[in-house]
Amino acid sequence: MLDELRVQCVRSIAALRTLDDAGWEKIGWSPEGERPYHRFQETRVVDSWIHLQDIRDAFLQPEDDHGPGEEIVVNRFESGLPYIVGKRLKAPDGTLVRINLSGRLARSVLIGVREGRAVALSDSPDAPTFEITTPVALFWRRAAGRISAAAFLAASATQVRGNHDLARSFADSLVIMI
Repeated sequence: MLDELRVQCVRSIAALRTLDDAGWEKIGWSPEGERPYHRFQETRVVDSWIHLQDIRDAFLQPEDDHGPGEEIVVNRFESGLPYIVGKRLKAPDGTLVRINLSGRLARSVLIGVREGRAVALSDSPDAPTFEITTPVALFWRRAAGRISAAAFLAASATQVRGNHDLARSFADSLVIMI
């Protein structure tokens, strides 16, 4: 099986290297619906990287792979946060949510709800309705559905400030994997 996987990987990589810009932009089937081919390939990276971490976790060797795969996963999950806050959480106008991620890919993401629509904000003078601070590894594991909302919020490395009920609803809604 491993030999066959190696052969298929060499073939796939060779085929991908032959694509021109038009090939990468061509719209076609993906698990998310019709998307450009580059988005389909990005989804494959997300799936493969997370399954690699599943295997590492199963063998009790959860050393996260801190490379391009992790960056793609975290960026993809970050880009889904406005959808989570606006559509799933149905947060009311004026809601501000701040997610602080610690670790190698540390960042602070602010989502605000205006006129019924959640959008990423660069800053706000107002205090967040709720704020969650957590390591990147816990964030992606919850967003991938690998840990429960309760485990995510109860982790000693996760801190919640502000409206705890809304933060709990957010954590319940956070699974982004298709």
